[in-house]
Amino acid sequence: MNINLKLYQPFMVAWNKMKEKYGEEFEKINGLHNDNLNFTHFIDEFIDSDNSANASIDPSANESEKDIRVLLNNIDKPHTKLLSFNKIFYELTKKFGLKMAEEWLEAEWSGALYMHDAPSSSMYSYCYAYELKDLAERGLYFLPQTNKKPPEHLTTFAAFLREFIVWTSNRTSGACALPGLFVYSYYFWKKDVDNGYFTKDPEYYRRQFFQQFIFECNQIHTRIIQSAFTNVVIMDRNYLEEIFGGRQFPDGSCVIDYINEIIEHQKVFMEVVEKTRHEVMLTFPVITYSLLFQNGKFVDEEFARWCNKHNMAWYDANFYIGDTVTNLASCCRMLNDVSKLPKQFQSSIGGSLTEIGSIKVSTVNLMRIAYECCGDKDTFIDILKHRVTLNMMALDTVRSIIKRNIEKGLLPNYSRGVIKLENQTVTNGLTAMFECIDTMGMTQKDKLGNVSYTEQGIEFASQIMDTVNELQDTWTDEYRVSLEIIPAESANVKLCRKDNILYNNDKYQIYSNQWIGLTTPCTINERIRLSSVLDKKAGGGQILHISMQGKFANEEQSWNMLNHIANSGVIYFAYNPKISLCDDSHGFFGEVCPTCGKPKSGEASRIVGYIVKTSSYSKERYQEYYSRQWYGVQDE
Repeated sequence: MNINLKLYQPFMVAWNKMKEKYGEEFEKINGLHNDNLNFTHFIDEFIDSDNSANASIDPSANESEKDIRVLLNNIDKPHTKLLSFNKIFYELTKKFGLKMAEEWLEAEWSGALYMHDAPSSSMYSYCYAYELKDLAERGLYFLPQTNKKPPEHLTTFAAFLREFIVWTSNRTSGACALPGLFVYSYYFWKKDVDNGYFTKDPEYYRRQFFQQFIFECNQIHTRIIQSAFTNVVIMDRNYLEEIFGGRQFPDGSCVIDYINEIIEHQKVFMEVVEKTRHEVMLTFPVITYSLLFQNGKFVDEEFARWCNKHNMAWYDANFYIGDTVTNLASCCRMLNDVSKLPKQFQSSIGGSLTEIGSIKVSTVNLMRIAYECCGDKDTFIDILKHRVTLNMMALDTVRSIIKRNIEKGLLPNYSRGVIKLENQTVTNGLTAMFECIDTMGMTQKDKLGNVSYTEQGIEFASQIMDTVNELQDTWTDEYRVSLEIIPAESANVKLCRKDNILYNNDKYQIYSNQWIGLTTPCTINERIRLSSVLDKKAGGGQILHISMQGKFANEEQSWNMLNHIANSGVIYFAYNPKISLCDDSHGFFGEVCPTCGKPKSGEASRIVGYIVKTSSYSKERYQEYYSRQWYGVQDE
């Protein structure tokens, strides 16, 4: 029995050339080997695998289960990836010519470029920070077969929010950010309390809502086999006032009059998160503190101190330290610069609507260019310019495909106004900056073996970033292109394997998503120094991770560290904790669980941007985790 796929003939010709030129191992790395496309072989491999991440061509530690539903969700990914690449190749040929389409396919196949979420890359978009105003005022407006009455109570709002997260997350491949969550949940909680509509007492009622929200975010049904990648932002007074201060609640009252109450509402949420982690170490939502920092101090110092103290419990939140309220962190790594949106998306008091995101991310492998240029910086920049241009052609093509899918009625999340295409960027990813600078001979070691960039290395890294930004700025007036240093949970494994094969080099086993790899001996201050210089050049996002062993001795030590990082000019950072787990999944620090008395049986930490059990890591990420450099709080 033959099962035929009707594909674009020039694509098939180019694909067969790639198979012949690069060999069987590249077919396997790309997930397009006959074994991947063979359903029965995949089933056998899946059953024999120790977890789903080691069986999938698109592994994610967010898939914690290995059951029949996970099998069915992964079994056709090689086929949908093949169909997506065929579509991109076809549309690239129409818009930019066959030669450019062939060059893109070879760059993608060989590992010079990497299209993220490849199986769905011609179907739907990546991530979005969603506006909750319509949900609060119009109810389930995005579901045509439902009663579109607005929610009357916090319980109804919670039910509608759950439907919203599930519906949106199954029509995108990335994060579902909810920057307005605390503004609107506060409104419904207060309304119920004022009307005597609550269970037990007002505080119990509020905490039950937050507990329900947290557990529902971690239910795998939200994305069939994964939890929805939900993100929330805890904002200081400055962010709340600028972004939401000009709004009215559904009853006509003004948000600006309740800023202090919303601040307290956020604190209660974080208290519930802290308590929940003792009971079970859940992954979502990813939490970011957005704090305004100007003239060497936190503008809302009282709240910043509270955030610092609370973070000492688990070191589980990201810190976004902005010098202006036009930037908002809405993802584990992505930064949204709302100042670059058209004026019609700005609020009446100079802030912005919260809606912004990315259609798709495609990454340039900097280490590949380092190999190709043979140490010559001018040649490197020439190759970089060409490769970034090729990458933006591919991203432009994907955007056109998504736009056409909207016109065909395939993406109701756009046609029903939940996502606005004009508010989404396309994203140039960069990866392997450290390995690139190291290979180009622009790193050094001190007497203790700590690695750092030379001044020439910092200058060249800056030149790389500036070159990409200049190309982006002149690419088009139709939409915006952003630059992100990508998390690369699986990409950096695959890209490194491909380079090691092509260049017969095994110095690196996995590329880093930091300016210096987490496994590389390096001082904390060097990591901070590099972030302070380079982070601001990544308008689409980059985050500094500091892997911590143990806890700060006291609140003041932690506060001093936070201020040191902020004063150094770091925009976005998080501590990487090493959290102990017992057999009951209680979280704690140490060797014995204080909740149940059972011994430590596992660990949880950030794999790339979210905290998850290390038992869910792919084998490469698991090895990387146990090779990381962990800092004691007294190290520097």
